Formats: sequence, C-alpha cells, structure tokens
Amino acid sequence: MVTSSLLAKAIKLPRNVIRRHKALTRFFTQALGIDQETAEEDACRIEHVISSLSMERLAKFVEFIEACPLGRANFPARYKYYLEHGQPPQDCSKRGAKESK
Repeated sequence: MVTSSLLAKAIKLPRNVIRRHKALTRFFTQALGIDQETAEEDACRIEHVISSLSMERLAKFVEFIEACPLGRANFPARYKYYLEHGQPPQDCSKRGAKESK
C-alpha cells in the first residue's frame, strides 16, 4: 500500500535531483567557465552523491556570483557576508548595471 507520505517523498526526489543538476551545471559554467556539454555530464555524475550541505553552499555560491560580479575583488569577505545575510554587500551591483553606465 502506498501512503500519501511515501508518494510525497517519491515526487520530491526527482525535483531535488533536477534542482541539484541545474545548480551544479550553473556552477560549472558560470563559476568555473566549463563548456555546457561537459558541465551537464559532470552534473549528472555528481548530483546523486553530493551532500546536502555542499549542495546548499554551492547553490548559494552561484547565486552570489550572479548577483555580485564585482565580488571577485576581496571575494572571501564578500562571500562570507552573502552567506551570513542572504544578500550581496551594498557595493555589489547586478550584472551589467555598471557596464551600461
């Protein structure tokens, strides 16, 4: 007999794998500059074995570099601020905002 909680878990599992795959692919392409095809292949391998903590931090890292392209200067302090506050430091700007001026 399939219970509703078992069904909910069965539905949630593929969503988590897809979310992990997307975050890993973005990390490989955006943070590491890996081509899309290689990034997809590597994400397929890693998404099933990476710990929840490592995955969470990796996803946060991708969000950070997307929101704060200037964060590469003094990166450790800015990234730490982002992890602690959930948003980039005030001296960061959205990608392209400074470039369009």
